[in-house]
Amino acid sequence: MKRIEDYLQRLSAQGEADFVRGLPDLVLVEIEGSEGGKDQDPVVTAQMNTKALRSQSLATREARVFPLGGADGVALPATVGRVATCGLLVEHSSVSKQHARLERAEGGLVVEDLGSTNGTFVNGQRVAAGVKQPVRPDDAVRFGRASMYHLLDPSGFRAYLGLLQRFGL
Repeated sequence: MKRIEDYLQRLSAQGEADFVRGLPDLVLVEIEGSEGGKDQDPVVTAQMNTKALRSQSLATREARVFPLGGADGVALPATVGRVATCGLLVEHSSVSKQHARLERAEGGLVVEDLGSTNGTFVNGQRVAAGVKQPVRPDDAVRFGRASMYHLLDPSGFRAYLGLLQRFGL
């Protein structure tokens, strides 16, 4: 698993064009801590008021990044859940062992809730079990009450890193 810090270091070492060219088509970035979590900071939220970052940012170099596809990324399709055998591991008590499934689709992904107890949400709307819900770049995804993730394309991810650099986070 990669962290924001890893990408900030890589960005500093490479030119911007090389950095963006080396990114996978899509990345899931942990944007918000657990629902109602102690990591929320309204000042940081106000500073990061952009379309791609509508939610409370973790504002930390420790935030997790999940490249989707590529040699270092999560292979798709992938199961999301709290057991080690899942392609995308989300360790939170509100996440089912096998919570959801991510698949590549035209223009982004689809997420399918696998009958989880606490639900899968796209932009705040619960996804019905068994329904393949499109997820496009800049959409927010939450599994149960665990961290929120944003799906970003390379330019959106670069913009996110730029905000973190600009605000010294």
